[in-house]
Amino acid sequence: MKNQRKNPFGANFLFFLFVLGTLACSTSKPLKQRNQNADFDRKLADSLLTLGFDQEALYTLLSDMKPMSSICNLSLPLARKDSSGVDEAIVISKNISYLQQLERYQKVLDALETADVGFIISPFKQDYDGKRIMQINVYRRSSVAKIVAERQAFFGQWGFVPSTEPEILINTIEYESKYERFRGYGYLFGYPKHAVDFLLV
Repeated sequence: MKNQRKNPFGANFLFFLFVLGTLACSTSKPLKQRNQNADFDRKLADSLLTLGFDQEALYTLLSDMKPMSSICNLSLPLARKDSSGVDEAIVISKNISYLQQLERYQKVLDALETADVGFIISPFKQDYDGKRIMQINVYRRSSVAKIVAERQAFFGQWGFVPSTEPEILINTIEYESKYERFRGYGYLFGYPKHAVDFLLV
């Protein structure tokens, strides 16, 4: 059996390929301004993009096959422990490091966005033992707009139209009822209607 070859280019080449490709393909509007100083964490950006290229996110980052893909999950102890809402959800002095971690991720993801490729940190509605699971997703705006147009009968119930910002759409679906959430994610993650219908019957 032949030995499996290692990638001769490494993660830095993937990062370069992504940036080069998105610069070449993004013509509808200029790229978001990038902070060239400490705000842009090259190592974290490299790690996130490598995760994406190694998994399903490849089909969103470099093609329109999937309107949205997941990259990774974060699990942080930020969930509210007081369900009545009387007390504050978290103690800032205790949880500041986790919030700073999220700020670091958000700045990197903002810097990686292009005219058609965006990233979002979505907090899951359900918490687990005081921990909030947050999923980092990548989406392609043109593909999200297309799926909303194709499934207008479904997405229209929230007033969503093809020009609706994907971030609003994604987080609304996350906090919807069980089957609306499953169906919405099914469409956003690129499953055909018959497959979504079959899984939810």
